[in-house]
Amino acid sequence: MSLIISSESMVRDEAHRRGQAALAQFRSAIRPIYRGDGQSMPTHVGTCTLFRIGNEKFIATAAHIIDQYTDVQLWVGGAHALIPLSGLFSSTLAPEGNRGLDKFDFSVSPVLDELAAGLADVAYIKSEFISRGRRADRKHAMYTCIGYPNSQNKELHADKREINVRMWMHTSQGRSTYPDLAAWAAQTTAHIFVDFHKYAEKLDGSKRNSTNPKGTSGGPVFYLGDFSDPDTFRRDSKFQPMLEGIVVERSEARRTLIAVKISAIVWALRAAGMLSRTE
Repeated sequence: MSLIISSESMVRDEAHRRGQAALAQFRSAIRPIYRGDGQSMPTHVGTCTLFRIGNEKFIATAAHIIDQYTDVQLWVGGAHALIPLSGLFSSTLAPEGNRGLDKFDFSVSPVLDELAAGLADVAYIKSEFISRGRRADRKHAMYTCIGYPNSQNKELHADKREINVRMWMHTSQGRSTYPDLAAWAAQTTAHIFVDFHKYAEKLDGSKRNSTNPKGTSGGPVFYLGDFSDPDTFRRDSKFQPMLEGIVVERSEARRTLIAVKISAIVWALRAAGMLSRTE
């Protein structure tokens, strides 16, 4: 057995460990969204994130998911069953009515009593685990994105009225701006860009085709730390994953997942008068 481990293996192993820690701590606050098309079983369309600011509970997802709400009933995965999605959703403006031009693309609603009761024993990401300001950009900052891809959530059993759900995690380097993507991405202060390549690397160093992330829009992005800092790899290093953003889009051309920072969403809530003045 070798006593030497490569730096690449150290980064891969620690990133996986921290990503798994985020998944274990917050998985109950990450829920799948389905749409009903009059068929016997609903169709999976996206992901949503539950969080709280003080005592106020919210549900956030991508605006292009909630856009479907005008035509069909949406359902969200509760602790024990799918329940009808309800609430007072406020969405970002689609320029010229075209959601594809919306670089923010998020929708958020207070979790009202009816929805809270249906969700039952789910969790909400608490304020102390939510990033509030602009995090300093680091060349080797690592993030993990969590959600429910369409491709892994097609197992429906109409005879049993049963849906088997599978959660997905993607961990990679990220940045706060991305000049090579577009002019707006070079100037934004409200986004995160997480690398998403054609091939994903396994723990043993081998590669496989990356999972198609369609359906993970609305899922959370957690900051895992600065992996250029040697202290990151100390066994006694303290670590707490922080909610940094919400996934809204994948850019195939530049192989990146685009997320809106949670601080921008909280700012929008406050500007709309949806938060108490003390928060």
